[in-house]
Formats: sequence, C-alpha cells, structure tokens
Amino acid sequence: MLIEVKVPALAESVPDATLLDWYKQPGDNVSRGDMLIDLETDKVTLEIAAPEAGVVKELLQQSGDVVLPDAVLCIIDTEGAATATAEPASATSAATA
Repeated sequence: MLIEVKVPALAESVPDATLLDWYKQPGDNVSRGDMLIDLETDKVTLEIAAPEAGVVKELLQQSGDVVLPDAVLCIIDTEGAATATAEPASATSAATA
C-alpha cells in the first residue's frame, strides 16, 4: 500500500514551513518512526517520521522548498519492505542451488 507523508498542521500563527535536508532517499528502507526530514518554521523545527515501515518510493518536495500544511512530502510503499526483505532470501536460495 502507498502512504502519503504530509506536512502536519502547524500553529495558527505559522502559515508555512521550510524543508531542511532529507534523511532518506527513494529506494531507502524505513522503519516506523525513522526520521525522514526536518521542517523549519519561524518558531520551531519539526521532525517528520515515517508513519509505517516500507520503502521510500518518491520525494515530492525538495530541500529548501516552502510547504503548507497537508502538502504531500513523500510516498512510502509499505509492501516494499516485505519485498526488500524477501529478495535476499531468494537470492541466497539461488546461490545455494
């Protein structure tokens, strides 16, 4: 299943946030709670974590972009984690045969 990771609701007096550096890139495996990116506002820096385990499918925003609440930051494929974990096992079976 594909999950959209969005900018959370910001404080009423904070209209937008700036994306800092991404911790993960497309193709990277993530566990639930892994840090994906930091958002900087004029008041605080927010850490955005992966809501589920999976594989980062696509980054929809780049470092330095200014984003609004509910903007989609990236897509995580939750079925990608199972596939990525299963691949080494099948590669090992092929090597043994």
